[in-house]
Amino acid sequence: MNLKWTISEDDHGLRVWFRVPGYKNAQSRRFPRGTPKHVIEGAIDGRIKELLARAAAVPERAKRGVTADVERYLALAQVQRMPTFKERKRHLERLAEHFGARDRLDITKQDIETVLGRWHVQQVPDCHQALLQRAG
Repeated sequence: MNLKWTISEDDHGLRVWFRVPGYKNAQSRRFPRGTPKHVIEGAIDGRIKELLARAAAVPERAKRGVTADVERYLALAQVQRMPTFKERKRHLERLAEHFGARDRLDITKQDIETVLGRWHVQQVPDCHQALLQRAG
């Protein structure tokens, strides 16, 4: 792998920092002081490959997306019995269409407000205040 990584040294030994595509935060791994460079490179390359494989497992990651949340919510019997189910379903499907499999933890209140603002301009009724409060 040719990803950039840096090594720092502290009282506990060596710490290697690296970034992996598909992950928001930098990753790190510790090694004892004096560990040969080729051992560190091999271990970091292995970890990067492991993380890349995990990120590529889209179906697993999609279970955390808005689309999966909407499908689980709409499948609940108590939700299906609601008098406004068809309207709620339509709105949630539009949200899922907009956000897709994007991880819900990465969706901000501003993201939701932008979508709702666009809907308001398009004359789509705004009934998602609970979703805004949850995201905020």
